[in-house]
Amino acid sequence: MLIEIGKVADGLSAFFRELHGEEACIVAPRDITVGWETQIVAFTLEVPCEEPLELIVKIYLVDDGVRKAEWEFKVMQHLASVGYPVPKVYSYEADVETLGSPFLIMERITGNTLWDVFFGSPKERYGEVLALNSRLMASLHDIPVRRVISSVYLVKTKHRVLGRISEEQKELTEHGLGGAFTPLTEWLKDNAERVVESPLCIIHQDFHPRNILLRGDGSPVVIDWAGCTVGDFREDLCWTGLLAGTFIDDSLRQEVYDSYAEYSARELLDLLYFEAFAGLRRLADVAIALKVGASARGMRHEAITEMENNRPHYSKVLVRVEVVTGLDLAEVGRLIGV
Repeated sequence: MLIEIGKVADGLSAFFRELHGEEACIVAPRDITVGWETQIVAFTLEVPCEEPLELIVKIYLVDDGVRKAEWEFKVMQHLASVGYPVPKVYSYEADVETLGSPFLIMERITGNTLWDVFFGSPKERYGEVLALNSRLMASLHDIPVRRVISSVYLVKTKHRVLGRISEEQKELTEHGLGGAFTPLTEWLKDNAERVVESPLCIIHQDFHPRNILLRGDGSPVVIDWAGCTVGDFREDLCWTGLLAGTFIDDSLRQEVYDSYAEYSARELLDLLYFEAFAGLRRLADVAIALKVGASARGMRHEAITEMENNRPHYSKVLVRVEVVTGLDLAEVGRLIGV
C-alpha cells in the first residue's frame, strides 16, 4: 500500500534535518510512482548556502525491501564508478522507522523515457531509437563482472537457466498454478542442454526502453537496478525483444536483435529459446499476481489494475511463446484472462 505523501514528506524532513541541520527543508513532494513494487516520490531538498537538489526517494514496499534497497544502491555506485550512465545515488535507509519501509535517495532525472520516444517517432525512425537501446545494453554486458559484483559464483548458462526454471516452477506449484505451466517448463528443461554457452555478464533483468530516461541534453540514464545480477546476455536481449515485439510492433523483435548485433561481438544463438524463457517469466508473474492479489505479492494495489489493462499485451506474449515452442498453452491463457 502506498504511503501518504504527507507522511513521506514528514519522514524525509526528519531524515535530512539529522544530516544537514534544522534548516534543511523538503519542498513540493509529489508522487510519481511507476513501479509495481515501489513508491517513488519526487521532491526538492533545500539546504542553506547550497544549491537546491532535485531528488527522488524510492520506497521499497516488498518484504525483501531492505535487501533490494542496499543492493540497488551498491550496484548503482559500482556502475557509476566504471562510467555507466545511472542516476547519482546519495544514500539508502534500511531502518523502517523513517518512512515505514526501506528507501533509496537518488537524483531525479527529468525527461522522457526512451519508450515515449518510440511512440512519438514514425516507424522509419525506430532504428535510431533502437541503436541507443542496443548500445547501452551491449556496453552493460561488456563490463567485467567483478567490477560491479565482486563475490559471485559464475555458473554455466544452462545451469543458471535450469535453476531459474525450477524456481519459477516451485512458486507456480505453491500457488496451485504448476499444472498449467508444466508444458512450458518441461519444454524449457528438455531444450536447455542444446543451448550454446555464452560467457556470463552483468544483466539488468528488466532492460527495456521504459527504464531508459533521457536528460534534457539527450544523454541517457538507465534506471531500476534492483534485479541486476550475473547471467546470460540473452536474458536481457530477448526480454527486450519480447516486450518490444508485443507492446509496440511485432517487427521490432528482430530489429532489436539486429541492432544489438551491431554493438556486440557476442554470438546471437538460441534466441528463440530465450524468448520462451522470457515468456515464462512474464506470464508466470502475471498469473500468480492475478490469483493471489497485490498485497500477497508485495505490490501496489494499482498493479493489478495495470495488469488487467495490459491483457492484450499478455495475449501477444502467450501467442509468441506458443509459436516458438509449438505448445498449446490455452490453460495459461485462461489463468491470465486472455
